[in-house]
Amino acid sequence: MRILTRIRDSKTLLNCVTWLIAAYVKLAHRTTTWTKLGFEERDTALKTSPVIILCWHERLVYAPLSWDHTGGPVCTLRSASRAGVVSAGVQERMGMIPVRMHDEDSNLASSRKIAKLMNTGTSLGVTGDGPEGPARVLNMAALEWARLTGKPIFLFAYATKAHRRWNTWDHMIAPRPFTKGVMAYRKWDGTVPRRPAPGEMEALRNRLEADLSAFTQDTDDAVAAL
Repeated sequence: MRILTRIRDSKTLLNCVTWLIAAYVKLAHRTTTWTKLGFEERDTALKTSPVIILCWHERLVYAPLSWDHTGGPVCTLRSASRAGVVSAGVQERMGMIPVRMHDEDSNLASSRKIAKLMNTGTSLGVTGDGPEGPARVLNMAALEWARLTGKPIFLFAYATKAHRRWNTWDHMIAPRPFTKGVMAYRKWDGTVPRRPAPGEMEALRNRLEADLSAFTQDTDDAVAAL
């Protein structure tokens, strides 16, 4: 889209747009009455190890604001797309550390940077179906990072009573202020082996995909009961 190209190519425009988006999201978050679930379990895990945070792309907007940074910093995977540049700018304003993923041939350096960050106490946030979908079809990123690092996966989701859906491939939830919401974490109970047997990773992918969708639905059900 032309507007995204203009924003990406102009540092001044990019700074203005990301500041405005971040300011609105922070306002909406601050004026929402939140019920928080599973934060204690997450914080307990962070006392001994960084974690991998996994959510569906549609629930990405509030993910950075669910993290107060007392458990250490968080890095995220940033695509080189126009939308990815804007998203990374917003996340950076919320305290995240975006790491750009390039084309397939040059991802090794980015992967090494992420591994180094995680080895020194930085957690990793990923979207299960990002950056471009299909919606709610899990890719292997979280499982591969769990396999390589041995770090636990925590599922994340939020839901609010008042919101709208953007007309995007993932139908992302756009926040609205002055509402009620539920924000939740849950440790995934699956085990990712360092050397999986043939077909084992695909079986884990199917299980994690189903578990993340069920957890997200639990969050929707919880906000409906408020």
